[in-house]
Amino acid sequence: MIRKYITTVAIIIILFIGVMFVVQDKNDNKTKIPPAESKNNVEEYKKLAFPNNTLDTSDWQTYRNEEFGFEVKYPNGWNIRENMDSELGTIDKNNPNYAAFVNFSNPNDPYEGVTVSIYTSSLNNTLKKEKPRLFKDPGNKDLIPETLHIQLNGISGVRFYSRFSPEIYRNVYILGINDISYIINNSMSYEKFEQLLLSFKLIK
Repeated sequence: MIRKYITTVAIIIILFIGVMFVVQDKNDNKTKIPPAESKNNVEEYKKLAFPNNTLDTSDWQTYRNEEFGFEVKYPNGWNIRENMDSELGTIDKNNPNYAAFVNFSNPNDPYEGVTVSIYTSSLNNTLKKEKPRLFKDPGNKDLIPETLHIQLNGISGVRFYSRFSPEIYRNVYILGINDISYIINNSMSYEKFEQLLLSFKLIK
């Protein structure tokens, strides 16, 4: 009788451990970022497109950065502010891979603009370091953003979206290839931001 009881308890414990392993494995898979280190696997990502965006950008200007190998278009007349690591030293002591940033801003509206931050690290490493910082709300609570894996002009990346309140949200695109990553963070209209994103290209 005792042996039968012990056997039954052992079976229950084994089943419980098995169930916990399956649940943990599913949770791990939810948080993993698929590899995106080169152009060879961009077909795993959804191609970024905004078919309903008909904003005229024929008068937009092109910003070109030879040092970090990219170009992007921005509205005509906007201001450009650059901070290059080679000129001013490390920007963020908490992340020495944060090499530079370029900010485009509307001179007529100080709250409208977009920033391209450049990191000398792979997409996955940049995600691990910067995602927790990007998605903290004013109450310092962790937010779980909506995630979409994308491909933009031959670059793999991830789009994160999170709403802090009905009026406040964060829409961030993190792109990367090999050992360089770009975080594009905006505070501008969707139409302008979508067109700016579509114009982002590598030049190396």
